[in-house]
Amino acid sequence: MQLHADLSGQPVLVTGSAVAARRAVRRYLAAGAEVRTIECPAHFRTSVLDEVILVAAVDDGDPAWAPLQHACRLHGVLLVREPAAKPGRTVTLVGGAATCLVTYPGVGSHAVTATYSGSADYTTSASS
Repeated sequence: MQLHADLSGQPVLVTGSAVAARRAVRRYLAAGAEVRTIECPAHFRTSVLDEVILVAAVDDGDPAWAPLQHACRLHGVLLVREPAAKPGRTVTLVGGAATCLVTYPGVGSHAVTATYSGSADYTTSASS
């Protein structure tokens, strides 16, 4: 099912570790939402649900997030589940731009290649 919603200026909570949720956070920010994040289940308080219209639960593999679904139901807040961003490598284009944080293991020369896989309107390209 696809759901289209105007999230401009709307408060959205994204839950999950920072690494796992980074893609979801960027996507909701690009949609104009006021994004709030909780990275650890121990920091979740049901009172935050009174302040948001949507919860994006990113699957970071932590089973301690299980009570979140029940809490959203009790508060009448829509919950959507999102897959975790894969570590490194691929960065999803959001709002016409891609950003990538690269960490190198040490001093020296390192190669970075950006690849665009193309679309119906644009051909593929790569840059090093």
